[in-house]
Amino acid sequence: RGTSTSMKTVRELQQSVNARGLAGLDVLIRGLEILSSTDLTTVLPHCQCPVSWLLGDRDAIVPVEVAQSITRLLPSADISIIEGAGHAPFVSHPAEFNERLGQAAQRLVR
Repeated sequence: RGTSTSMKTVRELQQSVNARGLAGLDVLIRGLEILSSTDLTTVLPHCQCPVSWLLGDRDAIVPVEVAQSITRLLPSADISIIEGAGHAPFVSHPAEFNERLGQAAQRLVR
């Protein structure tokens, strides 16, 4: 929601779901239960591996303000914000997403 490509992104995601089939309701419910009951903020400061976050500045599910919390909890985290992207920047902004992902991967081999 909130992006100039919202409807196009929704259509692409719907096509992907249609091609693969719907997940069972029990699987979806369990996934939502995991998301609502899991809080990794206590372990994030202890993470000793490289961490990269690719966020959309118009994400209605994971607001871009999360970057501030990530930086506070894990100052070494690599955070990249894609302008105009929502929750699925890999669909709505594939070229920019792939570029940023490639940059993050390059930092791992330095």
